[in-house]
Amino acid sequence: MKCPKCGFTSFDYLDSCKKCGGDLAAFKAKHGLRSLLFPGLGRSGGGLRSCPRRPPRRKKR
Repeated sequence: MKCPKCGFTSFDYLDSCKKCGGDLAAFKAKHGLRSLLFPGLGRSGGGLRSCPRRPPRRKKR
C-alpha cells in the first residue's frame, strides 16, 4: 500500500510508514483495508519456514 503522507510503497501489514513514520493504521481503518498474514510468519516477516534447503552439490571426479 502507498503511504497517504509521502507516497512510499510499504507492506500492508505495517501500522506506520517506514520512510516518514506516517500513521497507516488510521488510513486502513478509514478505508476498511485489512492485511493478510500467514500463520507462522508473524509481523516480522520472518521468511518462509517451510522451504527446505538444498543439500550441497557433489563435485564431479
